[in-house]
Amino acid sequence: MRTVVYTDNNVTEQTPGVKSPAISVCPLVAYLGTARIRSAARLACKPYPIHKQGDLFPMQSGLGVALRRLRERRTLSIRELGRLSEIDHAYIYRLEMGEKSSPSSTLISALLSVLKANARDAAIVKWLADHPDAWAELVEFALDDPHVTLEEFTMAAGVRHRGNARPTAATLIERVRGALRAAE
Repeated sequence: MRTVVYTDNNVTEQTPGVKSPAISVCPLVAYLGTARIRSAARLACKPYPIHKQGDLFPMQSGLGVALRRLRERRTLSIRELGRLSEIDHAYIYRLEMGEKSSPSSTLISALLSVLKANARDAAIVKWLADHPDAWAELVEFALDDPHVTLEEFTMAAGVRHRGNARPTAATLIERVRGALRAAE
């Protein structure tokens, strides 16, 4: 059995028992298989987890998902958003991809003014700036459903799950709404 190995920006195959200067196995290339080594070599080989029915995606932060969703609503590119908000487009990209977290409140305010977010969406983004590890699917659901309040969103984002089974974002919001109704 052969293993695909990532070494110094080169992707190679390695036969078991043969020593090579390999640093580490790239999960992306290993997942794609040897048939697509050339195209995989162009991708950044970072240890991203496999999710969404076996596809490989970088894990985005909740803040990154929110910024991307609001930017796409306005049909702006990252460069356009950077130019209009006078923020480096590379930094905005890193925020969206989850590589950077905890931006300053002035930076968030500048982005929100360009994105023209409504009060609820702006409050969600400001909350996410302090809690960047929020579940991305929940953030998408909350931004797409105007009936989800900030209180419902923050309560749902604070829920911790045991095991591998996590309810869908819609189910989680309904459970929070049920708990709020029961508390009244």
